[in-house]
Amino acid sequence: MKGSIAAVLQALTTIARAGLEPRGEVAFSIVADEECGGQQGAGYLREHHLLPPADAGICGEPTGLNVLTAARGRLWVDITTYGTSVHASQPERGVNAIVDMLKVAQALEMLGPSTGPAGTHALTATPTVIRGGDSPNSVPDQCTLTIDRRFLASEGAAAARQAILSSVERVGKEDGIRVEVIEHACLDASEIDPDEEIVGTALEAVAKVTGTRPSIGEMYGATDARFLIGAGIPTIIFGPGHLSDAHTIDESISLEALTAGALVYAAVICRFLGIS
Repeated sequence: MKGSIAAVLQALTTIARAGLEPRGEVAFSIVADEECGGQQGAGYLREHHLLPPADAGICGEPTGLNVLTAARGRLWVDITTYGTSVHASQPERGVNAIVDMLKVAQALEMLGPSTGPAGTHALTATPTVIRGGDSPNSVPDQCTLTIDRRFLASEGAAAARQAILSSVERVGKEDGIRVEVIEHACLDASEIDPDEEIVGTALEAVAKVTGTRPSIGEMYGATDARFLIGAGIPTIIFGPGHLSDAHTIDESISLEALTAGALVYAAVICRFLGIS
């Protein structure tokens, strides 16, 4: 996303140096906290009514200059099984929380991945962290599994949450497992109509600058676009660079991609607002 920041700054500079005067205003916000949920960044702007009224928005994620109109939501839950600790030489006297967690994890496998639009794995339930036991010669009395659940706007957070609860409650009842579910993060999915003006404008700008026709798609991860969309601003997820390079060793973006991104952003601004 730093690539998008550089590209927008260069786009605005390019428009000014060319002596062009758009028939409208561009508000540019550089916020932190997106990786942690955005509540102290874009979420703060929305909550405190600091987002200006706007006809369209762009969230500068690395999309390869493809125009994304939707982003998946993210639900994080901790599932904890409770057992009875005994010496590992007599496991039959206790209840092994890790063994019970294996049954819970198997029940959760049916929640994903499932196929969404264009064959994408839109609905997923991925185990990401597990903690259990504190000694190799003791039966553990507690085990906690963290689940990362992704969902589309069409499913919604409530349905995603209920799917987890129903699966956990069912296996708990059938197998007599003491289990608890605690939610500790939920980021809403977002989506706009592909027929919005900003979508067509971005498609035309990319085609004009690069000579290639970009695609319309969805973002696998959650983004800050949901805050703008929630404020009534139709927002696309759109920028230079590729998501596959994010969070990698030597994360980078090419100068060619930055140049194309700057020219495309400039073209979007001028085409959408018009030039006086």
